[in-house]
Amino acid sequence: MRIVSLLPSATEILFALGAGPDVVGVSHECDFPPAAAGLPVLTRPCVPTDGRSPAQIDRDVSDLVAGGHPVYDIDRPLLRRLAPDLIVTQALCEVCAVGSGDVHRVVHEQQLGARVLTLTPLDLEGVFVSIDEVGAAIGRPDAARALTDPLRDEVRSLRERPAGGARPRVLALEWTDPPFVAGHWVTEQIDAAGGVDVLGAPRRASFRTTWDDIAAARPDVIAVIPCGYTLAEIVEQAADLEAQPAWRDLLAVRAGRVWALDAGAWFSRPGPRLVEGVRALAAILADPDAPAGPAGTRRLPAPALA
Repeated sequence: MRIVSLLPSATEILFALGAGPDVVGVSHECDFPPAAAGLPVLTRPCVPTDGRSPAQIDRDVSDLVAGGHPVYDIDRPLLRRLAPDLIVTQALCEVCAVGSGDVHRVVHEQQLGARVLTLTPLDLEGVFVSIDEVGAAIGRPDAARALTDPLRDEVRSLRERPAGGARPRVLALEWTDPPFVAGHWVTEQIDAAGGVDVLGAPRRASFRTTWDDIAAARPDVIAVIPCGYTLAEIVEQAADLEAQPAWRDLLAVRAGRVWALDAGAWFSRPGPRLVEGVRALAAILADPDAPAGPAGTRRLPAPALA
């Protein structure tokens, strides 16, 4: 079978199920596992991101969406040459990755005859179901069950841990300028890690908020997890938050209880590594004042008081 994955999480799933040799093309964001990095790239963003601020990226993407334009381009000639039997995409967020509507349109225009598998997980169970769906589509249902059963068990075990006092109130920032609250499965990740999401809700999409609403929510801990960014990129980006007076006034910020976590690996992509994100967040919430956390996390310094 010849498989094209236009979704980073789907690429991770395919390789985890042992179908890496069957993957013939990927999206520009598919950087894990490392073996995926050398495959032909079929997509590119219509908005440049290098060297641009979160506010600039948000404005340009919003303008594209409002005008009914795609956020990503698909390399049609390359897709035709690769002649896939299966294309894996998503219908969850038109900003995060190529949407299923664009994929179906290209498949029809190019008369490819490929099957399009669309993944739409809204919560952790939905992520595990997606893995099972990929396994069924590629003829590896047993491998999928062998992957999802332990993940389900671990999340269940984390949730059933005895509570040790009050659960910390957590704000998960999926974008920093303007501020967006993380959505879908992140609220469940916070719950399984031992916290309470102060603004998000299970299965709800990420949404824009205000610094006033964030202050009113009184988070004890802030997890900075902008969509798709690595830890190093997040630490660099988070430095710009100090220019926001409302940010500096937040109690969690003044207490130094702000943590950057590897969002691209653990929170943005609905794949197996979401459970690793729960583990990392659980370690942080167990001691948010610790000087350092697990690999892939960084405690951000409290701003200097004037």
